[in-house]
Amino acid sequence: MAVLLLIAFVRPAKPFVMLVVLALSLCWSIGLTTLVVGHLSLFSIMFISIVIGIGINYGIYFLFRYEEELFLGRTLREALETTARRSGPGTLLGAVTAAGTFYVLMATEFRGLQELGFIAGTAILFAWLAMMTVFPATLVLMDRRHADRPRGTMPRAMALESIHVPFVERLTFYPKTVLICAGLLTAVSALALGRVHAEPLGQAVERLADAEEADRDDRHPAVPGGDRGLRAGDQHRHYRCRPSLRLQS
Repeated sequence: MAVLLLIAFVRPAKPFVMLVVLALSLCWSIGLTTLVVGHLSLFSIMFISIVIGIGINYGIYFLFRYEEELFLGRTLREALETTARRSGPGTLLGAVTAAGTFYVLMATEFRGLQELGFIAGTAILFAWLAMMTVFPATLVLMDRRHADRPRGTMPRAMALESIHVPFVERLTFYPKTVLICAGLLTAVSALALGRVHAEPLGQAVERLADAEEADRDDRHPAVPGGDRGLRAGDQHRHYRCRPSLRLQS
């Protein structure tokens, strides 16, 4: 991900700060998880990869639009205000939609999926909040040179006409070819769809529950020589509650 951001933005400073802000939002999520849930299970720990993949998008949208506004000749304050006003509502809608898809998991009966839905959905909202508040604050500190527009300069809107993406422009000259290729790929994918066998939801949940139980057993192995099937903590409680036996002569 860092390499892709470096290729897209050329300069490494702002993408690095974006990743730091995303990590900050993950800290918020883990803190809330500690207060509300109290633990991270085998399922809920997956929220980290989910938030990294989805939450970084809000920073990318903001930074691209912000750089565009600076390119047009706006001052730092104007660029931030325009970016927040025009990109904020759309990214908020995307964040709420993405969070809602995970909150739906809270309606399931399996506790692991309930925790994953709550934690992942809340973490996505935190990621959006961090990218709309903390990230712009860091941009203010990094781009102080754009605070004021020099006198006599005009916005460089006309310079946008000189920006070309040859590959994309070439595709626009062959719309029929693009549609035919897309149709062929869709047809091949549809033929392969019949070979995909989905596992029933009940079996999938049971298999994941067994995996979580096995992971719990690995963290709390049975004591050698103790009661069979009892973990260390359970065995200690078992023997503590067992009445003492005396030998009779």
